[in-house]
Amino acid sequence: MKKSKYIAAALLPLMIFSGCSSNGVSCDDDAVLKLVKEETYDYAKNAALLNMVYQLQMSENIEEGKNVDASSMMSNMYIDPNSAMGLGLLMMRDNEKIEQTPLKGKFEVAEYFFKDAKYLIEDIRTVEKDSKLNKVECKGVVKYITLDKEDDSEIGFNFDLDYSAQMSDSSDKVFVDIINITAQ
Repeated sequence: MKKSKYIAAALLPLMIFSGCSSNGVSCDDDAVLKLVKEETYDYAKNAALLNMVYQLQMSENIEEGKNVDASSMMSNMYIDPNSAMGLGLLMMRDNEKIEQTPLKGKFEVAEYFFKDAKYLIEDIRTVEKDSKLNKVECKGVVKYITLDKEDDSEIGFNFDLDYSAQMSDSSDKVFVDIINITAQ
């Protein structure tokens, strides 16, 4: 099941806004992408960690012969960091009680695995441009990936991203709204 996330507008001073074109704001301006990253980085990182912990636990359950229903396993292959389960797991990660649970080791494995992870925004495209409002509607793909040390293949998570960017009337700030971020 895909989940949506809305994040409030962010502001940026003109001196950092130098990447925007003289024709107004665009989806791939450096300043816009910087704000998009600030608003989506933690979400992507936490989703990657949570899902690796989940997959490690599922693998352990299967190895131990525990009854694992394949349909429930497939329906839960992605854990949203904003869901109750995701928030609970993230809170447990920083809780002293996790020291006595098998999840601590799984979080350590996941954090080690993603320690050199890269955050990328790719496939950026303009869906709509309103010159009157100096606003653009955009789509892209957020990737939070690392390389598998054994075969150099990419491992990680991809998210479809919808966002908008608009310059203030005085052209000294840019506003970015994250409209939707969903796991692919």
